[in-house]
Amino acid sequence: MMLEVLSRLKRNGDRRRPSRTEQRLQLGTRSLSDLIAPAAIETERAQLLLNRSHVRILALTEYPRYVHPNWLGNLVDFDQPLDLSLHLEPLESAAAIRSLTHKLVELQSSRMLDARSGKIASVEREVAYEDIERLRDALQRGEERVFSTSLYLCLRAPSPATLDHLTPSLSGWNQR
Repeated sequence: MMLEVLSRLKRNGDRRRPSRTEQRLQLGTRSLSDLIAPAAIETERAQLLLNRSHVRILALTEYPRYVHPNWLGNLVDFDQPLDLSLHLEPLESAAAIRSLTHKLVELQSSRMLDARSGKIASVEREVAYEDIERLRDALQRGEERVFSTSLYLCLRAPSPATLDHLTPSLSGWNQR
C-alpha cells in the first residue's frame, strides 16, 4: 500500500521530501516495532491465530466483593502459558460521588416502595446501600480513591481443541 502511494506521488510530480517512514521503507530498514510485530494474524470467531499459535483473550467481568492477598495466585500457578494484563486507571472522585449518590437515591426509593407495600426489606439491597453509603462518605473525606479496573487473560495453545479444553479450567479461577 505504501509503495503504491510512493509511486503515485512520483507520477504526480510531487517534489516533497519523503517522510522518515517512507525513507525507511525505501531503504528496507526495519524498526523495533517491525521486529516485534507478529508475522501474521488470523481472526476467527472465538480466537486468534497468531504466528501459528491459537490465542484466546478472556476478560474478567465480575470482581469478588473482597480481594484478599494472593487472589490472583491460581492464575499465577496455572500450568499452561498465560499472559495476564491488569489495567488500573484512577477516576475522578467527584464523578464517582455523583454516581454513588444517584445509586443511593435509587436504592432508597426501592426501600420506600417495599415498605409502603408491606414487603420485607431485601438483604442484598440493604448491604448494597450500606456499602455505597460508606464508600461515598470515604470518597468525600478523601480517604479512598476509585479506579477503573480491567483484567485480561491471554491463553495460548497449539490447536483450537486444546484451547477449548483449557478455557473452562479458567472460568472459575477466583472461586477456588
